[in-house]
Amino acid sequence: MAINYTEELLSDVIGRKKIDPFAILPNLYSKRPEPFHARLNDLVDGIFSSDAEYSISVSHLFSIIVKEHPELVTSVQVDHLFASIEACPSNLDGLFSTFQALGYVANVQPHLFHKYRAQLLELVTKQQNVWAFGCLQQYFVASTIIGDENTAN
Repeated sequence: MAINYTEELLSDVIGRKKIDPFAILPNLYSKRPEPFHARLNDLVDGIFSSDAEYSISVSHLFSIIVKEHPELVTSVQVDHLFASIEACPSNLDGLFSTFQALGYVANVQPHLFHKYRAQLLELVTKQQNVWAFGCLQQYFVASTIIGDENTAN
């Protein structure tokens, strides 16, 4: 029954920042992914909301979507995510799902991460961020396997 209201529930979550519908959204995604794909930019924007509970929930939903379809993530979205991560370095604890999602993307599209190699290395070495390490590891492995000219030496 809720599947008939997927778009309305997404609008409530994204537009009105209602948290209640989050519990059923992953199930709806598996049955009707298109509305979620259409709102991917909005989800990326919501990851860095000032409301921590909302931000974590959006990040988790983003990770679920990206796990299934990492090819949907664009260079603009990766740029936005890394710019936002850099802008809030003290608030990285709630970004486990975001780094997990970025790892899925790095595994399929490592070229999107070449310009963020130094930022990831700094997060891992100086801030000892374990979640960033997973993303960096996926990037290194995928970049090496693909072996493009900007490989992750």
